[in-house]
Amino acid sequence: MPAKRRRAARVPEADKSLKQENAQNMGHINQLPTELLVYIFILSDCKREDSVGLLNLACVCKFWHEILFSYPHFWSYLDIVIGVKLKNSGPHGVLLPKLCRHLDRWYGRAGDVPRSLTLTFHKAATKTRVLYDYLTSSNLKWKSLTFKYDLKGSLNFPWLDGLMEHAMQASRSPEDDTSDAVPCWRQLEMLEIISPKTYYTALDLPLESVAPNLQHLKIRVCEMRGSMSRSIFSGSKGLFASLRTISWEEYNGPNSVEFFKSLLRMAPNLEKLKFRVSEGSPAFPLEGATVPLLEHTTLRELSLHGSDSFGQALRRISVPCLEALHVGCFRCHKQDRTRSLTVNSLNLLLRNSSASASAMGVEFGIKVLDLHGTPFTDTGLLAECITVRETVETLSLEAPPSWKIRTPSAVFFTGLQDLRNSIHQAEELFPRLRSFEVVYGPKKSQVLERGTADFDLFQQYPMELWAKSGKVWAEEGADSEDSRGRGPGRRGGGWSLL
Repeated sequence: MPAKRRRAARVPEADKSLKQENAQNMGHINQLPTELLVYIFILSDCKREDSVGLLNLACVCKFWHEILFSYPHFWSYLDIVIGVKLKNSGPHGVLLPKLCRHLDRWYGRAGDVPRSLTLTFHKAATKTRVLYDYLTSSNLKWKSLTFKYDLKGSLNFPWLDGLMEHAMQASRSPEDDTSDAVPCWRQLEMLEIISPKTYYTALDLPLESVAPNLQHLKIRVCEMRGSMSRSIFSGSKGLFASLRTISWEEYNGPNSVEFFKSLLRMAPNLEKLKFRVSEGSPAFPLEGATVPLLEHTTLRELSLHGSDSFGQALRRISVPCLEALHVGCFRCHKQDRTRSLTVNSLNLLLRNSSASASAMGVEFGIKVLDLHGTPFTDTGLLAECITVRETVETLSLEAPPSWKIRTPSAVFFTGLQDLRNSIHQAEELFPRLRSFEVVYGPKKSQVLERGTADFDLFQQYPMELWAKSGKVWAEEGADSEDSRGRGPGRRGGGWSLL
């Protein structure tokens, strides 16, 4: 006889009622406060893929659609990728006006909220007057403009040159060309030009005329040929008092040291400067005590990466308000070490800055020190750490080659232990330190945070930490170098702004 079917277990009535009660108590997402739901939308990836994600959210239900369309901030940003070569004739004669109408319709939902736009060009575009007219219209309130040019080996960025020329014309008064200019981008706060595969013979940015209130400038190029300062500051009669942050990245940077100093001179209120060049600059004459001291009184964060001629420039620079210093990817100058980044270079920078701070009546102290890819030995790293010992809060070091051999050097930690033994027992080795990081291989690091056992061990007994972790750093660091067939790995610098 066939087996009897097993009856389903009966669920007690009490359990059923409990489940129903839990389902009722579990509110629908739409029952959240509107402000919280808006915050969740902001945290989502709704701006991806030309903001398609935002439109997808608006299609989920009528309630979400009403929320998104009632908050102007969602429509204040747009990222557009242009994969065709824009022209002024043929089919593009219709495409360009259609693109402008799309932009106008999109930003129309933003109301009076300042707008942000990113245009990415995959192909070289000709000068497009229709699009220029839209971008330089006095009716638009641009907060941020980003232009990306992704074409390998290209010479200059003709479309951008045309836009800057058009912006200059739009900034002049139509009644009288001799009258004072009326900037077309008066509210623009951020300008980004990202073209890492482009060689420039000139990059004319009439910022003083078209965007006098610009606060953040970011430029990434392959190489600037000729005088960079004359190109970037073309047509400038005065200083760029509004600029607060500058990020300059160049993969092959001739004359980068002089340009670095010109940025400090032209932007007197600069607070953060990131300067990265991948290849060394030509050697300049050694700067001695006869060179005037270049003082910048507002800079708080400085990031220098890549040029082995910065050492000479740092000797005659004073930054009395400097709090964060990131340096890395430097190579020792083979012909003359005095032109390279050395411990003496950084010490002179800190000494000059401290003297200027005293003259100003302010306290000087480095809170963030980030040293990666420097030519420093164990002794050099030790000297820099001791210099900032009383004020540093975040300390990040890349393990030098002497730590990455089968019999690693312990000079750094021996020196710290000797210092620890010489100070009062109640005083910490680094009184204000909150985080200590050692980078010992590609994407490999150990971070010690205040409150952890290893952090306390580092503060009290540095040599015991070395005995515990040094062997791991040495073995994994050496294996990384052997497997990659090149120098020690390093992570990117610690630039926190753009």
